[in-house]
Amino acid sequence: VTQVTDSTHYGTSHGSNLTGIDVSGLTSIQTIQTNTNSLASLNISGLTALNYLDCDVNHLTSIQGLSSTLGNLAKLYCAGNNFTSLNVSGFTNLYYLYCNNNSLTSLSVSGCPHLQQLNVTNNTSLTSLNVTGDTSLPAPSTNGSTLFKVDAGLIGNITGP
Repeated sequence: VTQVTDSTHYGTSHGSNLTGIDVSGLTSIQTIQTNTNSLASLNISGLTALNYLDCDVNHLTSIQGLSSTLGNLAKLYCAGNNFTSLNVSGFTNLYYLYCNNNSLTSLSVSGCPHLQQLNVTNNTSLTSLNVTGDTSLPAPSTNGSTLFKVDAGLIGNITGP
């Protein structure tokens, strides 16, 4: 079920019955792929080299230690989970964030100057989106989301459904 291809990559088989993963001790990990499983918990504390995380289609409500990846994380795919809030503010190397098909009510991606793709579609309770200082971001994809408050800061083009 678990596959460590080398000291920098960690993955699990699709459809495994794993409910939790703790990779906090594997500090050289750069890539984690745990999508399409039954995960209710994921601990990535201390993974400062992590630049790619795909945990789509699980049962996650949070990712323990996500803030420790602040400097290097470039791609975060966490769609199809049970998140109600997500804060990736200050993730200066983040280029792609796909958090669609969750239960988000608020999302903060402020201070992510390289963010180029943001997908928040089908978060029907999303009422707050903060993209302050995200100068590379075109209009985020928000279809199926009901936004009542957008703090756009330096962004000039926000569109909704």
